[in-house]
Amino acid sequence: MEELGVSLMTLTPMCSHRMETRTRARTKARTKTSSNKTIVGPKDDEFPDIAIMHQLMQELPENDTTAKNEAAIRNQKRFGRQVVHLCPAVLGEMKRNVSRTDEYKFLASKQKIANNSVIHKQLADAQVQMAQYLGTFFKRYPCLDKIVAFVMAGPYWRYLVFDRDTFSSLWDFERSSFKREREGSSVKSQNKYHQKYGKKFYELGTLKSDRALNELRRQCLQHLSEDE
Repeated sequence: MEELGVSLMTLTPMCSHRMETRTRARTKARTKTSSNKTIVGPKDDEFPDIAIMHQLMQELPENDTTAKNEAAIRNQKRFGRQVVHLCPAVLGEMKRNVSRTDEYKFLASKQKIANNSVIHKQLADAQVQMAQYLGTFFKRYPCLDKIVAFVMAGPYWRYLVFDRDTFSSLWDFERSSFKREREGSSVKSQNKYHQKYGKKFYELGTLKSDRALNELRRQCLQHLSEDE
């Protein structure tokens, strides 16, 4: 069996790069046409912005290259290889950046806590949408034990490795939503979910971010590209 390593597939455009547009009509000058969600529509039509998939392939038996039977055509179309394993290693959700104007004002007036709270809010929005992806992929891949959840808001990011048991304790796979308590509220499950991410986040382009990304690669991804 041949392992071709980790493939990076961007499934949808990164919503963090979307710009708010305005109509030309003066009466609608403030109408926003963008959305903070990657895709607006049914839940089944929503996909993560990034998915890093672990893929294993094996070579198919050699056939007569001049033959036109089904097996020969299959080999030709698949370039002599067949996927025997595919599962997600990392799922990523990206949200737009916080307001730079407000950020400059907060930092200039030494209101770091206020600035961080805005960043946490944006990351929390990404985490909420990530929960849907985790529920979908854990259900689709029943043998999958862990998924790395990577969330971003502009240059700010954090990640968490979710194992199936932990996520299952918070998620109702039948309803595709957080589990409800006896009183019918899912607030406790949602709060526990967000608490697991912690309050730490990183900013791209800094030494702390570089170290954290290298650690993420070393602990969660490097072994996927090694020969078994």
